[in-house]
Amino acid sequence: MAGRAVPKLVKVYELSQKKSELLAKAIKLYAAEMKLPPHTRRGARKICKHVVDENGQITGLQSIQDFNSSKSLLNQTEEDHVVEYLVQAAAQGFPLTHQLLEELVNSIIQKHIPNWEGIGKRWVSRFLARNAHCLSTYWGKPLKQCRAWAVNPNTVRAWFDLIQSLISEHSITPINIWGADETGVTLGAGGVERVIGAIGQKGQYRSSVGSHENVSVMVCIGACGRLIPPFVIFKGKSFMVKWLQNNEINAKLSYSKKGYMTGEISIEWIKHFDVHTWVQAQGGP
Repeated sequence: MAGRAVPKLVKVYELSQKKSELLAKAIKLYAAEMKLPPHTRRGARKICKHVVDENGQITGLQSIQDFNSSKSLLNQTEEDHVVEYLVQAAAQGFPLTHQLLEELVNSIIQKHIPNWEGIGKRWVSRFLARNAHCLSTYWGKPLKQCRAWAVNPNTVRAWFDLIQSLISEHSITPINIWGADETGVTLGAGGVERVIGAIGQKGQYRSSVGSHENVSVMVCIGACGRLIPPFVIFKGKSFMVKWLQNNEINAKLSYSKKGYMTGEISIEWIKHFDVHTWVQAQGGP
C-alpha cells in the first residue's frame, strides 16, 4: 500500500528546520574563520551564501526557529503534554477532533490570559506540522465498525499491552483495578429453554408476563474478585416503592425517562462506586 502524502505545511516546516540546521552549521564554520588571521579568512559568502542574513547569531541573536518558539502560545512543556494527551486519547478510542483540540488549547491559555479570545484558524495545522513525527490525522470510523475489525489477535494483544503499560507506569495494584459494563434487560422476557410441544411444529412459542420495559444494569467487578452491588436504572419519571421489593443484593436503584444511563445518573454511579471502594483504595494507586 502506498504511503500517505505528506501535507504541504509539514513539508514547509521540515524544510525550514533543515535550512536552520544548515545555516547553524555554516555560521559555526564562519565563527571559526573569524579567529584566523585576516589574510587567511574566508568570507561568509564563500562558506554559504545563505549565512549573510544570519550572521547576527554570532553576537548571540536568536535563530528564526528559536524566535518562533519563544512567541508560541504554548511553552514546550505544555505542547509536549498536549501531544501526549492526544496520543493517549486516540489509543483509548477517544481521538480528538480539530475543534476539540482548539478548545483544549484555549482552556490552557486562558489559565495564563483570562480574557483570551481564542487561537487562530491555522494554529492547529501549524501545531500538527510541528509534531508530524508523532501525530497524524485520520478519518474517524464508527465504533461498531472498528469493533468488527478489532476482533483479531494483533489488536487484542495491543489492547492488553496498553493496559499493562498503564498498570506498570502508575504501579496500580489488583485491588484498585475494576471492570465495569452496562447491559440492558427486558422485564418479562425469559431466556431460551428447551420446551415440549406437538411433533411437526416449526417452533414453540411460550407466553410470558411482564411489562417488557427496558432496565439498564451497571455491574462492576474488581481484579481481586470483589463485587460491588449493581446499579439498576428503571424507566420512569419518579421513584416507585415496588422497585425496592426483593432487593436481596442491595442494588442501588435509580431511574430515567428512557431507562438508560444519562450524564446526571453517571454521577450517581460514580458516587455509588466511591462508597464501596474508597476504603480499600486508601494509601495506594
